[in-house]
Order: sequence, then structure tokens, then C-alpha cells
Amino acid sequence: MDTITYKTQSLVREMRNQKDYKEYRRLQKKLEEDQALFHRVNEYRKRSFLLHNRPDVGNIMQEVRNLREEYKEELVNPLVMDYLIAEQKVCKMIRDVSEIIAENIDLDYSFLEE
Repeated sequence: MDTITYKTQSLVREMRNQKDYKEYRRLQKKLEEDQALFHRVNEYRKRSFLLHNRPDVGNIMQEVRNLREEYKEELVNPLVMDYLIAEQKVCKMIRDVSEIIAENIDLDYSFLEE
């Protein structure tokens, strides 16, 4: 196994041992106990992700409000909100690691500006 692979696996183990990741997994397992609710939450997560990552922005704020209104019943559930917050913390941890790597590895992106 090469050094980068070994250290990457070590980083993953460390990330999985973090309090935020453990909380995320605990909440996910608890949420999975109610398969109907878990399915609705996943529908919300998917639609929210697609909304925030589409090329045509449009009136995104109104669409986010509409989406939240449509899933209002799920979003007032404390377990659902705790799960979504925990997910955001894990995503931030991954994003922070990715940003550190991107900021410290010199790649030429000038072709994107042409």
C-alpha cells in the first residue's frame, strides 16, 4: 500500500472517530427505525441538494421556502432537524479537508479562465 493511500485511510478512520460523525450515524440509525419518515427525509435531502446544485438559479430563495413548506411536518420533528444538522457538520468536515488539500496542491486552473 502506498503512503498516500495509507494516510488517507488513517484520515478516514480519524474522521469516523470524531464526535460529529458518530452523532450523525447514531441519528441516522434512529431515523431509519421509521422507514416512512426516513424515506420522506431522503426525498427532502435529494430535492434540496438538486435545488442548490442546479445550473439555473432562478428564484432559489422562494423555491427553498416552498420546499421547506412542503416538508414542514418532517422539519419540525426534532430527530429530523438534529439529523440534518449533524449531516451538515459532517459535510463541513469533509469540505474543510478538501479545501486544505486544494489550497496546498498547486494545480494550474488558468484554462478555466480562457
